[in-house]
Order: sequence, then structure tokens, then C-alpha cells
Amino acid sequence: MRVVRAALMLCLPAAAFCQVLDGLTLYNTINNRTTYLKSNNGQTVNSWTSGNPCYMAYLLPDSSVWRMEVYSGSVMRGGPYGGLMTHYGWNHNLIESFLWSDSFHQQHHDIGMMPNGHVLVVAWARKTRSEGLAMGRVNLTSDIWPDEVIEWAPEADSAVWEWSFWDHLIQDVDPQKPNYGVVRDHPELLDINQGTVQGGDWMHINTVDYNGERDEVIVTSHNLHEIYVIDHSTTTEQARGHTGGRRGRGGDFLYRWGNPQVYDRGTAADQVLYVVHGGNWIRPGMSGAGDILMLNNGDRPGSSGDSSSVVQITPPLDSAGDYHIAPDSAFGPRLATWQYSNGTSFYSTHLGGAYRLPNGNTFAVLGVTGMVYEITPAKQVVWTLNTGGQVGRAFKYPRDFSGVKGKGEVRMANCEVNPNPCRGSATIRYELPVAGRVELKILDPAGRIVGRQAQGAKPAGVHTLSFRPDVPAGVYFVRLTARGADLTRLAATLRLAITE
Repeated sequence: MRVVRAALMLCLPAAAFCQVLDGLTLYNTINNRTTYLKSNNGQTVNSWTSGNPCYMAYLLPDSSVWRMEVYSGSVMRGGPYGGLMTHYGWNHNLIESFLWSDSFHQQHHDIGMMPNGHVLVVAWARKTRSEGLAMGRVNLTSDIWPDEVIEWAPEADSAVWEWSFWDHLIQDVDPQKPNYGVVRDHPELLDINQGTVQGGDWMHINTVDYNGERDEVIVTSHNLHEIYVIDHSTTTEQARGHTGGRRGRGGDFLYRWGNPQVYDRGTAADQVLYVVHGGNWIRPGMSGAGDILMLNNGDRPGSSGDSSSVVQITPPLDSAGDYHIAPDSAFGPRLATWQYSNGTSFYSTHLGGAYRLPNGNTFAVLGVTGMVYEITPAKQVVWTLNTGGQVGRAFKYPRDFSGVKGKGEVRMANCEVNPNPCRGSATIRYELPVAGRVELKILDPAGRIVGRQAQGAKPAGVHTLSFRPDVPAGVYFVRLTARGADLTRLAATLRLAITE
């Protein structure tokens, strides 16, 4: 079967189109000021340009985007640093922005969208050489920048939750210094003497993702070749310690995977990940929901002919929902649930990621080559896009994910929801210019469908629709769509706040 290539299009037999997600791909090339949203055939549906280069961007269900931009006043300038988070509307208007950049804190690499409308931020937290040596790091010649994760609440314009690797360290070098212990007895902690420090940058976290069902956060380390899962249900104070939260372990690691030798539960032969990027949970309702996907860049030291791979693992949960680890053993699983590679033709030394799509396919991004792929469960590439440059990551959204005005789609007139905010039920008033079949979806800020209500066929005219959102308090998007008898597609996306 031939592959659909955006920008350089080839014909594809009609029967094969069902294998390709009808979607929109969001990306920008490294150090480029423009973020692009493109259709499957490479057409630019929209773009957002600012005065600062952008590294990562996310599309929201109301067709706005959050972008990570370079702050010119940043003091800590490891790569790729950002510092300025900006939220733009579909028409390029700046909705809001915030900074996480000063002499001791610097956002870099990634941000993550949360169901409550908050933004997770990956950042460095500067510690001096003296502080590093005092914590048991040996042969340290510079500052050391352990990573932190903060949760930013736009409505409060402040951080409402914080977690740092610095609070969860162990060392087995000097019994007179803090956190001395036997590393293999504490897989929930990070050995401060693992990894290299280059200009301050230490573990080089490159990804953050949130699991709303488990209230957990995952981060991915380039330098230590591991993924880490932490409990988000803690308070900031509990996140600094070793108790509290849903799992009772404070901010200690709940799970880690990829390189057991860094916690002395394996050897170099047990290392699976090399320069891993893009660790994320497969969303509810998708094939493999609850599993973790990542891009194993495969950049092995001293190796030629390296290749990358998409790796899907099923975390080892016990009956209580905790991550199981046997005494004196490494975290499982030993084998991937699903994996894709294609030898040296599928290779990126760093950058990139992999994500499950609603149609069951996997979206893989090779950041260095700028190539993105849609891969079926049977490991067949059915669509590619050449972005024309290096990319941090890219994301593909189904065309009905947001209020994007696609081909043949018309925005519904006179559409509103009341009350807003609401506590219980709400009512949407809308007008159909033509008869059509109507459906309502409720989406969280990450684009996941959390409610659905089919209305069936409705005549042209003004209608009302009452519904009761059975979801926790937070910010959501109400997506109303209709397909007219003349095949006109109508849609409206409204922001809805739900209170306790």
C-alpha cells in the first residue's frame, strides 16, 4: 500500500483512507516563530506567529493554542529554554500569558494541559555547587539544576502545586551527608550521583503529561534514560516529603522504567531506553488506554547503525492500583506490549514522541529529521508529513476535536449556554439554519470527551437543549455539532465553567 505524504502527495486507494485519521497536525520547527496547524494534505488551516521562537504548542477544544516561547530575559539558558507561556485564540489574539523564569527557576522543553484548565510546567531549579556537594554529589564543578514540575493556575495567576527532584534524592557515598542510604533499597528515590551535569543541566527532563483518572504526572529524562511517575494528589508540602497523597508516598516516585541500573536493580544489559522522549499515557477510550507510550530514540553510546522505536508498556499495577515492584527486582514489565521500529531508516538521536490516535493508530514524531508518521496496529505506515525542519514534537487532533472551521463547516449562529458558570444542569440555546442531526459533547481542556448526548434529527430553527454535566468542578468545553441534510456541517464550541 502506498503512503499518503503531506506536502509531497501521492495517491492512495480509496479503501485505504479509512486507515488514516482525518485530522489536523500542530507543530512548529525548532526556533521558528510560527506554529502551524495543517490538514492531512499539507494545507495550512491556521498558523500563529509571535516575536519569540516557539518550541512546543498544544491545541485546545475551543481552537485556541497554548505555546511555550523563548523569554529574552532568561538567565538560565540551557537548551531548549523557554520561560514564557502564551495562550492565543483562533484569530491570533493573546488571551493570557505567564512567566516561569528568574535567576533560580527556568521553564524548559514542555508544558502540559490539565482538565481543570491549569498548565503543568517543566523547569530547572538552580542549586549552587556548594549545595550540590553538601547533598553528596561528587566531582561537581558547576551549579546543578534539578528539575521541578509546577502547576500554574491562570485564573489565580500563580503556581498552586510544586514538586522537585531535589526533595527525593539518595546517595551512598558519604554517611555524614543528607539522604545517605542503600540505593537499591530505595527505588522511590533518585541517586544524586547518576548522570552527567553539563552547565548545570542534569537529568534533562523533556516531557510532562497528566493522568486525570489516577491524578498522576509522568516526566521523561533524556540523560538518565528513564520515565518517572509521581502522585499529583499531594499538597505542595506533602510533595516535598515521603508521606501523604492518594498513594501515601508523598512526592517519592510511584514508578520508574527504562534503566534499572541507575537505582542499582540491574546492569547495562538491562537498560531498555536510550535518550527517551515523549512519555505519555494513552487516553481513556483509545486502544491500550492506561498504557504508557514513548519514543525510545535509541542513541546508544559508541554504537553505529542505531535506530529509534515506539514503545508501549503496560504498567505493573496490583489489585489496589499501586505500581508493583518485587523485592530486589526492577520495575516491570520486562517486555513491551507493542513496539514499532524500522531499522536505521526510523531514527532520531533526540527530540520527538509517540501518541495514540482515536482511530487506534499511533502518531510518531522523529524530531531531528522532522518526519511524522501515522502507523497502524499492524505496523504499517499509512501517512507521513515532512515538517521541513527539526521539531520538538507534533500532535495530531481529529478534525472534530475543536471548533476549527473545516471544509464545509459553518459556525452555528445564536448559540449560548446558561447559566455559565453552572452548578447542576445547564441549557444550550442554538439555531439551525437547516435541518440536521445534532450531537452534544463535553470535553475537558485536554480534548478528552467526558460526556456525550445525542439529540437526533432537528428541524431548522431555534432549539434548546438541557443537560447535566456529570463531571467534577472545572473548566470544560461544550461542543455542539449538526450534519445538515445537504451535508453542511455546523458546529459551535462554548467554554463552560462548572462549580462545586
